[in-house]
Amino acid sequence: EADDTFAADNNETHLVFATAESATAAEVMRLDGDGTLKLTSQEGMFSGSAQQNNCYLEYSSSANGSDITAGELASGNFIAVNSAASTVTVNLPAASSNGGRRLIIKDSTGAAGTNAVTIDGNSSETIDGATTITLDSDYAAVTLICDGSNWHVV
Repeated sequence: EADDTFAADNNETHLVFATAESATAAEVMRLDGDGTLKLTSQEGMFSGSAQQNNCYLEYSSSANGSDITAGELASGNFIAVNSAASTVTVNLPAASSNGGRRLIIKDSTGAAGTNAVTIDGNSSETIDGATTITLDSDYAAVTLICDGSNWHVV
């Protein structure tokens, strides 16, 4: 239920969809001004831990040639990497706080064949048994799943 008419001159920086009346509404979807779309589970829609009960469809993009830190990967599941100017390292967040999380990393500029994208596990954590993996072909992508201890290529 909307509290007011949604228009360019009277909205906040996000659009929220909820269930029930305004006083008891449970937020189920939010579109933020930066283009982030967040879907929040309602009972029965998803199962698992509290973290898995929130499904984030979030798009992040690295600046040209900038490494991506674990903090920048705190939420969301799709990272578009720009390695047009230089190689890029994507530093994964700690597996212990990301169990069940899926992360998709893609060379969005088609430059990985020249400037590789290195994906680095946190500390001694591994990705399919290796401390790093490399995207080294243009437009390459990888999907990772975290088991709470390490990351795995799907």
